[in-house]
Amino acid sequence: MRHFLIIISGIRWRTILTLFGTAFVIIASLFMLYFANPDTFISFIEDETSFDHVADRIKAWDNPHLYTDGAAMQSIKSMLAIGSGQLSGKGSMNYQVWIPERHTDMIFTAVAEQFGFVGASILVVLYFLMIYRIIQIALETKDPFGTYLAVGIVGMFTYQIFQNIGMSVQLLPLTGLPLPFMSYGGTSLLVYMAAIGLILNVRSRQKSFMFESEN
Repeated sequence: MRHFLIIISGIRWRTILTLFGTAFVIIASLFMLYFANPDTFISFIEDETSFDHVADRIKAWDNPHLYTDGAAMQSIKSMLAIGSGQLSGKGSMNYQVWIPERHTDMIFTAVAEQFGFVGASILVVLYFLMIYRIIQIALETKDPFGTYLAVGIVGMFTYQIFQNIGMSVQLLPLTGLPLPFMSYGGTSLLVYMAAIGLILNVRSRQKSFMFESEN
């Protein structure tokens, strides 16, 4: 979210390229270190930080079949559920693969298993249309604050959608991010609805009405 705001804030491109270039070099170096000597990388994370579960998830993401009964169990079952849905799915509420926390973090697997590739594709297209429409509002509004607000919300939705679906298909390590408007959770749903409300407010302030007063 912050990265999207930095890009449109009017900051010099030289500064942006320097920041993102530095971040890219650091991330690339970490990946090279991990693939060159994974044992040293994992031991560093476990020894120097208190996030032992991070190391477990990285190892499970890299070699899931070595941790089928541990950290990779959820991701493996996720792929089984998504694959078992095939083209059109098994039907509503027809679950045959047990997945922990299906209703929260792994809700995308429920969609793919019940409605197959068609249902999952429709969900992704709906997300794309929502993000596309928010970007349109950000481009059309004449209020800089409204533009920043819309772009920040686009960044929030884009990151969480990509991260959640990516971890469901083993493209990314497992995290606890919910899928917007789909995962169970009152707080997350409240935040997403508030974000859409802010976008509608930005849109309403640039819309002309038939009986609008000139004063």
